[in-house]
Amino acid sequence: MGPKKKAAPKKGAGGQEDEVDLFEEFVKTLRKLQKDYEVPKLTQLENIINTIVEEGEELSAWNFNGPHDIMSFRIVCEALRESNYNKLKAMRLWKCDMGDEGVRSVCKYLEMPVNPKFGGCIVEDLQITDGGVTSLGCAILGRTLSLNGYKLITLLKLDYNKFGSAGVEALAEGLCQNGSIRGLSLQYCDIGPEGAQHLSLILIFVNCIIEDLNLRGNNLQSVGFLELMSRGFRGARKLKAINVADNKIHEDERLLLELTRVFRENLTIERYNLSSNFFTDVGAKRVVQGLVGSTHIKEVLVTERCSPTTLEALEQAMGASKGKKGGKGKKKKKK
Repeated sequence: MGPKKKAAPKKGAGGQEDEVDLFEEFVKTLRKLQKDYEVPKLTQLENIINTIVEEGEELSAWNFNGPHDIMSFRIVCEALRESNYNKLKAMRLWKCDMGDEGVRSVCKYLEMPVNPKFGGCIVEDLQITDGGVTSLGCAILGRTLSLNGYKLITLLKLDYNKFGSAGVEALAEGLCQNGSIRGLSLQYCDIGPEGAQHLSLILIFVNCIIEDLNLRGNNLQSVGFLELMSRGFRGARKLKAINVADNKIHEDERLLLELTRVFRENLTIERYNLSSNFFTDVGAKRVVQGLVGSTHIKEVLVTERCSPTTLEALEQAMGASKGKKGGKGKKKKKK
């Protein structure tokens, strides 16, 4: 049942075929497990299988959207593992509502033993969003992605899972030793101020290469953001973009001093999204002052509650920064 368009099998020294069609092996294993465990087929997976067969090419990204039967999905991951299927570069589970067991199933596939002939798993993009993942699922994922675990994930998205600061703590136990993730998105995960120290531990790991950290819609507040700046940003060596929009952050003197210090001292961070927080004209003007001489910064977004005059000053400050680098650009505004 392999793809229609495929190269002829290679012959071994004795004239025997020595190339195995991993897709065919996966489907065969899947059908056997589905029959043995009497689980229903997943419609979206069947569509993926049919597409591969009809087009004759492997699909590197498998997307699942909406509620799925957890036992049926567990069988899918087991079939992937047993067949050594290693053509997947992206696995995306959006609103699948499979909770921690869904995470466990995915991690079991990621931990597939490396086959001397076929190699191992090659998933780089893992997204499990709005799926009911708790701190237990974070702990499972953290162990899988730790120093001695799976090392190929470059993008990890866990948006809209309300695992809170406890989940970040569990996740950090593994991610604080991870050296492969470049993009980490934890939007609307109910992370409070106490979660900031665990995020900092991830960022200051000597081999951390996270470039884009998206924390929009959490509850870091001023104390959490201050912790993240003073520890996490200070030690982050590769971080380029930080999004803390809508985190109930209020300006105060300590926070503004630390923010301007980060502008000056961390020369890798180019983009700051501070929108939908509680910055007044006073705080925004301090941001403008802090940008003087920080030619590495390409974008700073603050709330539109500030006066047009202040926003224009911020836009001009960014324009001056870009002008010194020989580029031009217009400052964006966000709520």
